[in-house]
Amino acid sequence: MGFSETCKKIKISSSAILSVQDPRDDGWFPDRICFDLDSQLGNDNGFFKLHDKNFSMTAKNIGMASSNPPVLRAKLKRKDGTWNEDFIDLDQFMEMRSGNLSCMSHKSPAIFLLELGHERGLLLDSIERRIAKDVKDLGISCLGINGIRNHVVTSRYEPGLFDEWVLAFPCFLFDQKYRGEILQSVLVDPIIEIIADEYDGMIKRNEGIFRAALQEQHRGVMDVWIRGSLREHVSTSGIDLATIGARAVTPMLIAKKHYVLASTFSNMSLKPLIKHLVHKILAKHIGSTLAKEAAKVGQLKVAGLMVKGVVNTAMLGYLIYKAVNLPRDMGRNLGRGVRDVLLRSQLQHLNRSLFATMAIKCVTRVILSTVVDYVGDIGNSLLTEAKKDILPESAKRCFKEICSRLWSEDEYMRSLRNAVMDCLNCHGSLHKDTVLALIKRPLEVAAQSAGEEVKVQAQLLLKQLHEMPLQEILANIMAIHVANASDSIGWGDILEKDLIRRVLHDR
Repeated sequence: MGFSETCKKIKISSSAILSVQDPRDDGWFPDRICFDLDSQLGNDNGFFKLHDKNFSMTAKNIGMASSNPPVLRAKLKRKDGTWNEDFIDLDQFMEMRSGNLSCMSHKSPAIFLLELGHERGLLLDSIERRIAKDVKDLGISCLGINGIRNHVVTSRYEPGLFDEWVLAFPCFLFDQKYRGEILQSVLVDPIIEIIADEYDGMIKRNEGIFRAALQEQHRGVMDVWIRGSLREHVSTSGIDLATIGARAVTPMLIAKKHYVLASTFSNMSLKPLIKHLVHKILAKHIGSTLAKEAAKVGQLKVAGLMVKGVVNTAMLGYLIYKAVNLPRDMGRNLGRGVRDVLLRSQLQHLNRSLFATMAIKCVTRVILSTVVDYVGDIGNSLLTEAKKDILPESAKRCFKEICSRLWSEDEYMRSLRNAVMDCLNCHGSLHKDTVLALIKRPLEVAAQSAGEEVKVQAQLLLKQLHEMPLQEILANIMAIHVANASDSIGWGDILEKDLIRRVLHDR
């Protein structure tokens, strides 16, 4: 929790001294509590950097951009002598501890960005340059005139994201009609692609810092889940979590924290997830920035005069000049506008959302891999008892027993199964890839090393995974364990007569 939720009268001096008043339990405000921000913040070539020192020595205009949240603003000197304005939310790394202001000691998603310093600046600068170049290279098509997207071209303008400036370009469109949806595809989508690409590259360049912050986030989500969601499921069945949770579920899950986190990070591509979040969080901001900057470049008032016929030769020449240079000017303005939106708040918002989503993915993988291991152990023990000469009918009973144990009233596995289902249902298709990642590898192994029948079925199953419901995916994990454990058990014996679906749904 940030310090601003309890503190009052937050101020920053020109010498970078943060001072607040923190009420005591009796409601009385003591003298102001102070903290020297120079002890934790440095200037990394024009950008704030956490765990550095003395930013104020090369800064000017130090002050508060806002008090809720408490955002520090200052112009920091770059190595080339120019000045860059940067912003930093003090709640992200400052806290009240034992009545004093102090810097947080643990890693967090917010600190990931703050520790990057100039690397964060390179991200913003690169985004600005690429947007400017992209719009300039589009030329007149950046206006979204007819012919750019034939499948959405219409002679009738439909109100949309760009209503503010639909009349800004009558002199540039040469009697063409256009609509907001075309502009959305011509400009907004490429900008989203640029931001996602640059952010993904920044993470790859700073993988160590990213992993450390993600580990902290993952640990927190795991702790909340173990203490919260699991407790809720267990309490509904009258089971005391204190007696069985600490003994069974908690060690099972905590033991997998580091392994699953590492495997999840190394085996997945972050860019599609980042692009999804950029679109979700920033599309409207990009659209409104586009509308604002395009209106500036388009010279609404001058264009309006031309529409009314109040224009002379000099003005017409000026309008032609503006039309020719419009893509270049709009690219520059749009790049600066998007950069400013990201710098002030939205980059931090994107960062928090990415970490939260990644943590959920990791926790989901922990849960499901625990289920897989549990099922595998049961299957192996049952097959060991039944020996190698097991008959098809016995194989069915064996598989049914595995399903029965997983879907039984067994305390911790029952609550674990419910939590798995809830976790997946709450987040929809976002975690389908996580489930598929668990089944795909065993299937690939089966397709290479098992008997001919299993190979054929495994290859067929690999093609059908995306259409399978969760229960059948889990059931096939069980079937793989059983089929691979004994050559005398046929895949068809296990799967015939809709046994999987019947057993699972009956439970």
